[in-house]
Amino acid sequence: MEVLSGLLISWRLSSLGFDVYLYDAGKVLQQTSSTSSKLLHGGMRYLEHGHLRLVREFLLDKFWWLKNVSQHSRPIEISMPVYNDSPRSLLTLFAGALLYRILSGRYSLGPTRWRGKRKRQEDHREISDVGLRGSVIFL
Repeated sequence: MEVLSGLLISWRLSSLGFDVYLYDAGKVLQQTSSTSSKLLHGGMRYLEHGHLRLVREFLLDKFWWLKNVSQHSRPIEISMPVYNDSPRSLLTLFAGALLYRILSGRYSLGPTRWRGKRKRQEDHREISDVGLRGSVIFL
């Protein structure tokens, strides 16, 4: 998150009229942590802990990036497969993804969907079907 924070702070200060110099070791937005997912997401895991305001803030940031820096960002569909031994049920994950969409309000990128086992296998044959119950899909 340090790279995004530094970039956003630099952009904001520059927009306020300050002279800002941003140094990077390589190409802009190419030197993030090797363990980073490189995703701008709304922090779905924070929903479990009741951090709704934080999730809303993440979602608004994601929308800002998609609108203002589209050359470096694009929406992608996220699919969470659920298996018999998954720690969360399909219903729990679907409810979380639906709340995620509700929190994004008018900035929602698309619908939350539920895929049963058969439809999930048709969509993505590379996902193992052993113990698969279905999946939850959101943007």
